[in-house]
Amino acid sequence: MFGCMGKILFVDVAKGSFSEFQLQKEVYGEPLLKDGPLKGKSFPLVEKVGLHWKAMGWNERSGMPEAQTIERLGLGELAAKHFPKGIEQV
Repeated sequence: MFGCMGKILFVDVAKGSFSEFQLQKEVYGEPLLKDGPLKGKSFPLVEKVGLHWKAMGWNERSGMPEAQTIERLGLGELAAKHFPKGIEQV
């Protein structure tokens, strides 16, 4: 699963398929709430997701696993089978 700008992409590596899901902007505070405990608050979703991806060994902009991460997890053969042009091409 990865996403950007409020979109989440679910990837099924075993099937070589993916689907996209659009988050509602209200989930991360756009527009800002006018009342209640979260009044005036927002969540920097894109920034936080990028930091999470980087910590997990994924590309912080695309959300795709880095080549080193794929190899470290022992998924090189599986990735090559399902993504012969490289996982970056998804």
